[in-house]
Amino acid sequence: MDEAVLKHLQRVPNLEQVVVRKNDGIKEKLDVLLSKCEQTPANIVLMAENEGIQKLLTIVEIMKRKHPTHQQFNKLTYREKSREASGPQDELRLQKPIKMPILYIYLHIGTDDSKTIDMDELKSQLADADWSCQSSSN
Repeated sequence: MDEAVLKHLQRVPNLEQVVVRKNDGIKEKLDVLLSKCEQTPANIVLMAENEGIQKLLTIVEIMKRKHPTHQQFNKLTYREKSREASGPQDELRLQKPIKMPILYIYLHIGTDDSKTIDMDELKSQLADADWSCQSSSN
């Protein structure tokens, strides 16, 4: 995970970092994440890039359904990757880099009385760093 992206989460206690890849099993990943949520409050930052983003979104939506008291913050970034030439004709073309999307989702799962973090201050810091806040529907 990119440390520059995560620097605003440095003060979050017991922050778990999880990478979701396109070949990961949803059930296995959920079992691991839900076990981490047994001790509230839980602070988890998840990251996926390119083809793994859809799987990440599925996992997060299931977690949010199981834990209605949550706060979610999202950050979308990109990583440039050079396009590989597949044949002789491609070597003559201009090699334009491809932007690979990377999605970070920070989930704070806890009760309303869990005051281990000043969420208003954290929300302000993350907003300044271009993280978006997604409110729970409760």
